[in-house]
Amino acid sequence: AAWGSIYVDDRVKIFKPVGYTSIVDNTDSNSGDSSVVETKIDYSNYPDFEWFYYSNSQSKYLQLSSASSFDNPVARAPHFHRALLNQISSKDLWILIEVGKQSVQTPSDYTVIETQILRGATDEQGNIVVTVPLSMRSVQIASGMKAIYTVAYYDHAVEKSGNTFPTNSLDGEHVIYVAATS
Repeated sequence: AAWGSIYVDDRVKIFKPVGYTSIVDNTDSNSGDSSVVETKIDYSNYPDFEWFYYSNSQSKYLQLSSASSFDNPVARAPHFHRALLNQISSKDLWILIEVGKQSVQTPSDYTVIETQILRGATDEQGNIVVTVPLSMRSVQIASGMKAIYTVAYYDHAVEKSGNTFPTNSLDGEHVIYVAATS
């Protein structure tokens, strides 16, 4: 997990990143007193959609059809994926996100464009919302191609090679098909 420190008023502030629980250690170097301020994970400001994006022009989140298929893709790249991992509350996760492309319905010509492994955590109810990285949202594909976004959640460190996702994901692979846009 990444973390860092900065100095504010000659006192070090140690923090862990937002994305899962955010912690700031308010250590006073003069008195030696220390307090930890912890912010609980809260996904309540996100809608209950599985796949969605944020529209700047409308200033709101808009749902994408999780029932998309190769023949019936959605027209926008997803910005977020939301999952409810029952009975996995307040747990750190490894999130595997991949975007690929293909031009025929059978995945024989599937080509991986980008794969990333992110860290995140569920809240007390088992909810998690992961942001699709910007580089994955802005992939360019040729007309007639489909972009395929896949997300899988793991409770252990994973690596991916080739076109196959590692086994033992917490709730399978979540897939959405996106049409090429001009």
